[in-house]
Amino acid sequence: MPFFRSLILFTPLIHLLILVFLILAAIEDYKTREVSNGITVPLFFGGVAVIVLSPEPLYILISLLLYLFWYKRWMGGADVKVLIALLGLWSEAALIAFFLLGLWGMVLLIRKQKESFPGVVVMAVGAGLTFAGELSIMFLN
Repeated sequence: MPFFRSLILFTPLIHLLILVFLILAAIEDYKTREVSNGITVPLFFGGVAVIVLSPEPLYILISLLLYLFWYKRWMGGADVKVLIALLGLWSEAALIAFFLLGLWGMVLLIRKQKESFPGVVVMAVGAGLTFAGELSIMFLN
């Protein structure tokens, strides 16, 4: 039992590290509309490893759906890699990122803007909100 207790203590540190990677990727995505593979690939492979080892087939299905979005050019490669990484490594942040991406996409549709937007920025905001929520639960309870 002490092993699991120590693992729970490391979870916020792991999430903080993922958030730092996402912030770096978001800055790059905002400035250049591209994100280097040096940031996204390690996250992606970490997420894929967890998804493959997890007994949850829904994660595999969602990952395949995201791949289809990339294939149809509805999403950029970095966006898909980061979402798959979040899905495996931090599913709560992935859920918030999905929600915020959809919300922001709807706002752009309503405003009749057809241009794409830096999705990793929105995902980083979602992960930041998730991290803030986790910290508030940890320290305010």
